[in-house]
Amino acid sequence: MAQAIPDGYAAIAYKMRLKAGGRIALVTDAFQLAPLTFPGTASVNALTDAFIGAFDNAVSSDWVFLGAIARFGPTPTGPTFEVARFVQGLSTPAPLTPNTAVLVQKRTILGGRSNRGRFYVPGLPEDSVDGSGSILLTPLTALQAGANNYLAAAQAAPEVENLVVLHDQLVVGPPTPVTSLQVQTLVGTQRRRLR
Repeated sequence: MAQAIPDGYAAIAYKMRLKAGGRIALVTDAFQLAPLTFPGTASVNALTDAFIGAFDNAVSSDWVFLGAIARFGPTPTGPTFEVARFVQGLSTPAPLTPNTAVLVQKRTILGGRSNRGRFYVPGLPEDSVDGSGSILLTPLTALQAGANNYLAAAQAAPEVENLVVLHDQLVVGPPTPVTSLQVQTLVGTQRRRLR
């Protein structure tokens, strides 16, 4: 189901890639424009820098942050902006496999499934995780601090009101503001579904 992007909101995808020429991984999020502002690159630049600054210390140097692309609402006609970066992760150990990533939950003040969100950050070093898939305490603490810094920087970014959870087109109501980001203790994995 496609997510609806109302006027005054945007979806943003941060681009990351393994240096060895792997596929591009997209880390998706969404935000609300501040009142009386128009879509522009200032918000996309600020959010991209905030995301990279929050997670570059935790990401293996085998991964590169490539920038971001943002699509502003309304969904079918809104403008799209792209910013380029080339920032290498700062952690030296080898990363986990590309289908394994840090899971970050978006928390809101409203309950229910439609008011929850998440995103995945790839590139966590292997030595940050134990044999059962739990992130060790020191890297987990650093990741949580990075998530907190990302949310704070996003809320202070020019032209940005708040990070939000977008909804399916069937849900009635505006996107839900994110009140906190919570890094999960277990890594998330991508599994192929048989259809």
